[in-house]
Formats: sequence, structure tokens, C-alpha cells
Amino acid sequence: MELSRFDEASASLERAASILKARRVEGPVAGLRYQLFLQSGRLQLLRAQYGAARLSFSRALRAAEEHALGDGAVAEALRGLGRAARHSGRLAEAGRLYHRALRPLDPDDEASAARVAELLHDLADLEHARRRLARAEALARRGLELRERRCGAEAVETAVDLAGLAAIVQARRRYDEAATLYGRALALLRRRLPDQHFEVVSNLCRFAALEHRRGRVVTSRRLYRWALPLLERLLGREHPLVAESVADFHTLEAAVSAEGKIKGVAAGRLRL
Repeated sequence: MELSRFDEASASLERAASILKARRVEGPVAGLRYQLFLQSGRLQLLRAQYGAARLSFSRALRAAEEHALGDGAVAEALRGLGRAARHSGRLAEAGRLYHRALRPLDPDDEASAARVAELLHDLADLEHARRRLARAEALARRGLELRERRCGAEAVETAVDLAGLAAIVQARRRYDEAATLYGRALALLRRRLPDQHFEVVSNLCRFAALEHRRGRVVTSRRLYRWALPLLERLLGREHPLVAESVADFHTLEAAVSAEGKIKGVAAGRLRL
């Protein structure tokens, strides 16, 4: 799944489920079942299967609590439930789940710091969805600072946080700053991940939308034409992110076409 080979990941999870189904739920098996539910939920989130993801994360939460797998395991399951709620439009529920996940975690504790950074990222995304942009930016910057301290400036996770901050800064209409942040994020991602990876192609599509907004039409078209077919291959044409990117690209192409027609008419008049 980390390599964005989602069909292979799905088949592997199904095989793991069939193996674990026959085992008694105790000792290491409890932890393995928890991981199975957690990874299934993450894959279902990526594929926009939010109802299925909610069920998987609920099972992960129950396994973590029943088998005392620790605060970190509970927090991961709650975070997954929060993300499923956020993408289903249940924003208040998502906020409650994220804060519940954060409550027992100490950002100064080495074992908890990465989870705290992830939850700050998710809370920033939630506030972005609520259009509370100043609060979203403050949370995103706190998460990024913690992430850089915990994982380093060159980590993939740091790049993902930079891209999240870029989206919020873009929403606040600071387009040049957003472009710089996307540039940093994408440079990191492309050094550390294959070009066909979800994080690379999804953020290239977001950057393409920003470049259109900045009036950099040639760059925007080039980015869309490279990244959009890869994103569609990964997620399918019906995925919300793909549909949004396709609509943005069509808007760009329609604007370019309209401008070409206007210029053609004007040139014709000049010849007359």
C-alpha cells in the first residue's frame, strides 16, 4: 500500500483475513487482527469507501480496547474513524474523534510525537473544510514544526504536512507562498517516492490547480496532462479527488479554448 499498489494491497489483506479468521484471538493474533482492520480502513479511505472504512476502524478500536493494545493503538483507530467521518461530511463528529485521540498523547514523548503531528494535520484539514482558515493554518504550522522535529526536514511525512499547509495558504489567497510550499513538498516527495505514488500525483494535480489560479496556464496544463491519467489509474474515474481534478482540468481547457477563439476573431478583424 505504501507504494500505491492498491489492488495488490487489497488482495494481501484478504489473504491475511482468511488466515487470521481460523486463529484464536489472543496474544500476537489480537495485534495482527488490529493491524488488519487498521490497514483495511486506510486502504478503504484512499478508495473513498467511507462506510467500509468506518466499519474497519470501529473493529480496530474494539480490538485495541478489548486487548489493551495501548493508547497509541486506540489513537490510530480513533484517527481513522475521524477521517472517515470528515470525508463523509460529519465534521463535528470528526472533531470529537480527533480530540479524543489526542487526549492521552504527549507531544514531548518520543513514542507519541508522530501521532500528535498526524492528528494536528487532520485537525488543520478539518478546520480548512469548515473554512476556519486562520485556525487551520495555526494547527498546520504546529503539526509541521513537530513533524520536522520528530522525523526531520527530509521525511515523506514532512512533505505531506507541507502540502497540507500549502492548500490552506492557497485558500487564504496567498498564492505565491502556497506555490513555494508545494514546490518544497513535491521536491521532497519526488526524491523519496516513485513518480506514480499517490502522494506525488495527487499533489501535482493540486499544484496544477494553483498554477491555473496564478495564471500560469502552460505549466498548469503540463502538470495536469502528466499527473491526471496516473491519478485516475490509481483511484478510478469515479473517485471524488479524480472527479474534482478532471473538472478543474476541463475548466482550464475551456478557458484556453475560449481565449483562442477570441484571439482568432480579433486577428480576423485586423486583417479586414
